[in-house]
Amino acid sequence: MKNISKNILTSLAILGTVLLVTVSTSWLADLGKEHLLYKIDLKTMGLIFLTLILLGTTFLGITLAKWVAKRLASPDVRSFKELTHDDYVNNLKHTGVVITSLSTIAGKTPEQINQYIDHLFENFTIQQICETAITDINSQPNSNNIEILTYFPWQQQLRLLFEVTSYSKKIRLIVLTSHESNEQVTSFKYLIDRFEKSVIHEGLNLTIEDTIKKLDFTKINEVSEAIKLQLDECKPDPDHKVLIDVTAGQKTYSLAAVLSSVDKPNVLTSYVDTNAPFELRVQNIINDRQTLLSLM
Repeated sequence: MKNISKNILTSLAILGTVLLVTVSTSWLADLGKEHLLYKIDLKTMGLIFLTLILLGTTFLGITLAKWVAKRLASPDVRSFKELTHDDYVNNLKHTGVVITSLSTIAGKTPEQINQYIDHLFENFTIQQICETAITDINSQPNSNNIEILTYFPWQQQLRLLFEVTSYSKKIRLIVLTSHESNEQVTSFKYLIDRFEKSVIHEGLNLTIEDTIKKLDFTKINEVSEAIKLQLDECKPDPDHKVLIDVTAGQKTYSLAAVLSSVDKPNVLTSYVDTNAPFELRVQNIINDRQTLLSLM
């Protein structure tokens, strides 16, 4: 719609310029015939008319150009959700690969993390885990007397997957880790396994990539190359989109992920809000300089 509006406004501006120049030329010609013809010769009169026409055309062109530019630069007053909700649903339906990064749960062993994961899935539904802040979950009675994790960043990946798998039933999950978080990747795989067994979506086929990349997340070139390598292998297309999750990543990872999606309509970045209702945002920076932002 916006491109159509631009074309219409541009056509109207050109047409208006032509009409105004034609009318003004005709008027000046008639005026010259009635009042000036008998006083000055035709050559001088022609030069006067030509000068006036050029000045008038220049003035009108500048005025119309400014008006058109102002109209085209006017923001769309509709909300992002109204504009792109259909795009959001369509993109998630065609998502086949999710790339995410793994944060380290500091000071915890894989055994402690696994015990906490069991505690979550034995006492709460997957929907409750995704829709409830971890502080509220931890405030519930702890009948198993396990060590409670006050910091559980992987909950964000659960929220992402719970939403994406509501639309797409076959997801390949690629996990990029740091050297530190790679020590806990077995616990993350265990979390995904519990998620897949507990999720309510029928017919789900969720697989986690066996080869986990160990990266230095402080080096943007290293992270960018790793993401580019995964995109080259995935070969995203309209029916097989790639979603790069930046929720849990460091700033360098997030920047590399966003830059990797520029000018790639089938590569999207996503972010899960850290505050309730924990909405998923899906972003695609496309090559006509428009940024499409989708909300859950």
